[in-house]
Amino acid sequence: MSAKTREMHQYLIKVLSIHAVLPSFLIFGFILMFLQMTNYYHSVQVETLEYTIVVFPAVVNTVLTLYYVEPYR
Repeated sequence: MSAKTREMHQYLIKVLSIHAVLPSFLIFGFILMFLQMTNYYHSVQVETLEYTIVVFPAVVNTVLTLYYVEPYR
């Protein structure tokens, strides 16, 4: 395996590892949504945070793919 191929594989492993962890952030959005649905705690700031948390993984996935995967550079 050439050095360039090895480096590309290392980047790919890094990106795929981060991609695998990102969906775990969604649980925080679900918890906040559950708290609001049960009327335990409700505010505009929590609602905004809930939607921000849910959008975060999609944005980070796109940015990581464009930055680390060589054909997109």
